[in-house]
Amino acid sequence: MITATVAGSHRFGTVRRRGYDPAEVDAVVERLTDALTVSEQRIARLEARLENSEVSAGAITRTLAAVEATRIEMIEEAATESEQIRQAARSEAADIAELAERLGHEVSARRDAILTEAFEEADAIVVDATLAASVETTRAAMAAESIVDDAIAEAQRARNEAEHIARTREMGAAWAVRAARNKTDRMVADAHQEAARIIRDADFEQERLTARLTELRAALRTLEAAASALAGDTLERARVIDLGAVEAAGIQIAPETITLVETPPEPIEIAGTPTVEDDDAVTDVDTYYQRRGRTLRERIEIARSMP
Repeated sequence: MITATVAGSHRFGTVRRRGYDPAEVDAVVERLTDALTVSEQRIARLEARLENSEVSAGAITRTLAAVEATRIEMIEEAATESEQIRQAARSEAADIAELAERLGHEVSARRDAILTEAFEEADAIVVDATLAASVETTRAAMAAESIVDDAIAEAQRARNEAEHIARTREMGAAWAVRAARNKTDRMVADAHQEAARIIRDADFEQERLTARLTELRAALRTLEAAASALAGDTLERARVIDLGAVEAAGIQIAPETITLVETPPEPIEIAGTPTVEDDDAVTDVDTYYQRRGRTLRERIEIARSMP
């Protein structure tokens, strides 16, 4: 049987953050309840015996008063212990809620840093690929232009030479003109072949760089999805850890007590990067011929049409 002295001298075992062990508190409260029940039963027996006993009324009154004082003391001590346990539980719940909120902010900040770094790296890769494609296209166009110009100039020189021979030597003019024209035709044909080869190489390089650019965009989307999944998983783990600790302590916390804010990252646009629907944008660079008002194929057709 527990007495007021035993209840007052009992020390509860502590758990995380100096809270009381709920199981031990329940056991003590149950013992206090049993003691109070026994006291009430004892009072009832004493009252029954009072009717048939020769004990003086003063002694009975003192006995009842002592029992009643003991009962009141036990009730007050139990109420005090219960209030202390409630306050400790509230304090621990507030600490856990604060910790969960701080972890949520840290996870959001880490996720934003990862996404920012990934976008910057992808931006640099896409810009480099775009510049490389533009440089290769421009270089190929300039090389083809130079070859065609040289061929046209050489053909003009040969034509001038043939016309001069025709004017000065009528007898040998026909043969000289034919030889010059044959030479001119061969040179122009060679120039056309070389220009066509350069154009094919430039087109192939452009297709390769465009495919690489498409792969980089796909990798960027995959990286963004992986970073978002990583941030969501980290937030979920933070929730499970914190709420698991609260449940292990036996403390009931309303769902609205803990709020984890997950802020979705703002999309980051890569400056100067063409969209997937505009893959041909990487080839939209004016060449020397385009700046002069004629395309490379038009110049080649002009050279072919010359006699």
